[in-house]
Amino acid sequence: MTAEDWRMPEARRFTLLFYVFLGFFCFVLTEILPPMQSPDEPEHVKRAWFLTQGVILLEHPQGNLSGGPIDSGLSDYMVFSKQWNQRPDLRLTQRDIATFESFRWSHQNVFSVAAGTGYYFPLIYLPQAVGLWTGRTLDLSIDKSYRLARGLATVSVILITLSAFALYTPNGLVLALLAMPMTLFQSSSASLDGMATAVTLLALSAFMRIMREKEAASLRLFWIMCVSIVLVCTCRTHALPMLLLPFVAWFSLRRRNLLSAAVIVTILSVAWTMVAMKTTAYSETYGHISTDHRLLNYVLHPGVVAGYVIRTLCDSSTRNFYFVSFVGDLGWLDTPLSAHAYKVLGILLVVAFALALPRKFLRQRIMEQGVLVIMMVGALILTFLALLLSWTPAGSPIIVGVQGRYLLIPALFLAYALTDTEKKGHVIGGMLPAIAILLFSVHQMLPTILFRYYIAP
Repeated sequence: MTAEDWRMPEARRFTLLFYVFLGFFCFVLTEILPPMQSPDEPEHVKRAWFLTQGVILLEHPQGNLSGGPIDSGLSDYMVFSKQWNQRPDLRLTQRDIATFESFRWSHQNVFSVAAGTGYYFPLIYLPQAVGLWTGRTLDLSIDKSYRLARGLATVSVILITLSAFALYTPNGLVLALLAMPMTLFQSSSASLDGMATAVTLLALSAFMRIMREKEAASLRLFWIMCVSIVLVCTCRTHALPMLLLPFVAWFSLRRRNLLSAAVIVTILSVAWTMVAMKTTAYSETYGHISTDHRLLNYVLHPGVVAGYVIRTLCDSSTRNFYFVSFVGDLGWLDTPLSAHAYKVLGILLVVAFALALPRKFLRQRIMEQGVLVIMMVGALILTFLALLLSWTPAGSPIIVGVQGRYLLIPALFLAYALTDTEKKGHVIGGMLPAIAILLFSVHQMLPTILFRYYIAP
């Protein structure tokens, strides 16, 4: 690599160092946060546990929603953790902590519903599954097993992200998005968000490296990208536009055998999505109207979907919720930051966006930038469509269930599209808002979490 290379060593080292500090803070949070305090985290832990039992497709016995077999001790542990959900007036006491530590594995399974997780191909839960399986095998307490699972998930997120940035140096906007309180919080939990974000970054970085090196690109990059895309697309429906990347890479590399790989990646991702939609029982809101029938109706009548989206975005309270839950509403969306924090972080995000804008038009990058923008638009549409299908009650005038954190992947698509690392000064200068966001996020999150869960007002 020469000094003229647009992914300069100095910028890469700076980026990796930044993320090491970010990852260290996430790892610290895994010890501070009480169990199961991320949105829907118990359901994700159940999905990881099902993987240890060899369950790929969830069961739905007659009269039940989709779920699977779970150790009754782990189920009791989850039930105990629920008392703090949406109860910002409650604090953990020494007695509560002792109770958490007292739960043991019963080695007897009971059926448990895992709401909303039937769509996720469970391989992405491997770090959490390894932690839970190891804890049970070694007869650790359930609390220690859970914390091992959460720690392994966070370490995996850190290592995968560092690998992504070693392949390709992102701009400051990517780092700013990763430094937002909500992203840090989710990366410190045992839920799906951290792993899904890290694997998305790996796929995008491999793609950008391929597009930079063209015919000189290693086939290893293509396979890393393909595997990452399958993992993300089979657990995040709104990430399905990423299926464009293998085809664009094939077109760029001009290698015939890569087209077959791109087709296989598409078939695997779409097939899993369709099977999961067909076999997952998640809601009785629509009575006997199946998901695929409703999906067909919306495809044939796109104006209906557009009307839902417009009415949703025109609702001021909904827009405010999207912004707050994108920047950071911690816990079960019951632990907001201070009022001025959203203003500061919002301004810093705008600055990061402005500094990420390319300084000049590069004709040779039009293909990669165009496909990334198309992916962003497609991901936004699929985000609203997915929640319209799976979570919005019949008769609701707006789409229900969309949270700001769901918009992180589309935002990363845009951030990668804006990448302009022609000059070292532009790379490092663009990271200054990200540094400010990380420092401010840490400054806000620590007291917010401590006062929410441990310190009485």
